Amino acid sequence: MTVPSTLVGGAGVGSWTMPLVQEDVVEQCHPHVRLLAGTASSGQPCYELIPAAMVEQGVYEVLASPGLTHGCAAGDRIRVRHDGSFEVLRRGGNLCLVLYPPTPPSGDSIAALTTVFTHLDGLARVS
Repeated sequence: MTVPSTLVGGAGVGSWTMPLVQEDVVEQCHPHVRLLAGTASSGQPCYELIPAAMVEQGVYEVLASPGLTHGCAAGDRIRVRHDGSFEVLRRGGNLCLVLYPPTPPSGDSIAALTTVFTHLDGLARVS
């Protein structure tokens, strides 16, 4: 997956390092884990910070589904490698589907998705 360099976990591309887990003091002070989301157009790795609870060293429970990183969703238990790649150890029962339509969805489209996902005990959210 190629991601534009402006979408690098909220930071620009360049020579920088970031700890695997960091405290988010601006929002709610919950830990985040850095996951490899893909490769930026510059060829550099692209990361996404995901809220996660440490279960044991290197193992986390994902607290919120990612927007860029593929392969995990809220509730999954993952083992994170030092490079940000990860392995799913246990599925949490959630499915994360992120859509990037070329134009904003209509109110009717959002209502239809909300109805369908409600019947599945799910959530449709527009950001």
